Amino acid sequence: MAKILMDSSIQSVRGQVGNLVYRKYKWGMVVSKAPDMSEVRPSAAQKVHRARFKAAGAFYRQVLADPVLKRRYSAMARRAGVPLPAITLREFLKRKPA
Repeated sequence: MAKILMDSSIQSVRGQVGNLVYRKYKWGMVVSKAPDMSEVRPSAAQKVHRARFKAAGAFYRQVLADPVLKRRYSAMARRAGVPLPAITLREFLKRKPA
């Protein structure tokens, strides 16, 4: 396996750039080819789960738009020591699915 020293401008790269995926691990950075997901079909359970997360994102935007809800959830986030999006996601997913 080859090792390279990264330029300081490249050290902060992560995610997909073109057809390459940059991943950081505790031992260093790994660059790999992006996976071809064109033939992958999600299962029914995955579709339901993705729909719930999409609805959770909409709920987060609703909280941001409503000052009363934003104050309430911001206070909860401060007490829990987590970011506002994490607390809204948690509260939304605790609800029973429709």
